Amino acid sequence: MYKYLIIWACYICSNAVYGQSCSQVFVSSITDFTATTATINWIYPGTDIPLGYEIELGKDGFIQTGTPTTDLISSTTFVYTDLENAQTYQFWIRAVCQNGSSDWNGPFEFNTNITNPSFCPIDLAIDNNNCPDVNQFNIEITDYPGALLGQDIILDQVELIITHTWIPDLKIELQSPNGVKIPLIQHRGIGSQNLGDVNNCEIPLSFTADACLPIVDAPTPYIGTYRPEGDLNRFLDGSSVNGIWTLEICDRAKVDIGTLNYIALGFSEQNCTLPFTIRITEIKGNSVLLNWDRPINCDGIELEVGPLGFLPGSVPTTFVNCEAESLLIENLDIDTEYEY
Repeated sequence: MYKYLIIWACYICSNAVYGQSCSQVFVSSITDFTATTATINWIYPGTDIPLGYEIELGKDGFIQTGTPTTDLISSTTFVYTDLENAQTYQFWIRAVCQNGSSDWNGPFEFNTNITNPSFCPIDLAIDNNNCPDVNQFNIEITDYPGALLGQDIILDQVELIITHTWIPDLKIELQSPNGVKIPLIQHRGIGSQNLGDVNNCEIPLSFTADACLPIVDAPTPYIGTYRPEGDLNRFLDGSSVNGIWTLEICDRAKVDIGTLNYIALGFSEQNCTLPFTIRITEIKGNSVLLNWDRPINCDGIELEVGPLGFLPGSVPTTFVNCEAESLLIENLDIDTEYEY
């Protein structure tokens, strides 16, 4: 009896030594994302030197098997080079020592960059109730080497399809490679679901700077083309077109969830853009003062003002330098509705 008790006690002791000799690995960062690559960096906290490390990687939702998908890794960095774009990956990692392996640590998660336009649906999850933090979806633009925004190329359209059960939860912004960020839509559409037609990838919600109706006045469901809440022309700052554009989405409430299904950034070689908003800043007697913010590539404006419902070309055209950023229109008829 005592013999078996001694053997059992030594077995426990042996396991304790093994547990201390191979510590669990801690992931320190996941960096250098592209559409097909990502770099995983980690720290081994033990005082011993492991034989190496193993990673088990799979797409979002896969079931861990405990079988590594890499050979033994000798360093504390590993670069994946054959990933798929617009995917969420999960992975576990462990150390391999003389006496065995550490426990797996994970899951850790990352998204690869999205190519432009994305395939549809990409089904990238939007975190629930994460504001003021955001989900960052990186769009990789590489088609315009040397081209500058506002001088060679403009961003004239952003297309989205998003599945979500309560759209007013969402704040959605777009950031350029130069760090300029504008809001597309912020907590709009009480009682509505989804942006674009989630059953048809050919029918997105589109944002353009010259759409007639702003998204703040748009009817639901949000399908069609509207002006965003911010000014797309702010991107025309002479910076590089190529680089990482980032779609940022935050969700401000619990329960309702969603996914990003599709995104496309539309660029064109058009190099003349209208001011985003022409504002009526003063009405006095029979005159009106108009103001605007000059885009980087606007030299002049042709403006027609006439009674409500007039046909373009049926009234005189006024020419004004875009740099003036204001125009006083005089000799209007009293108690008359005008449009321009």
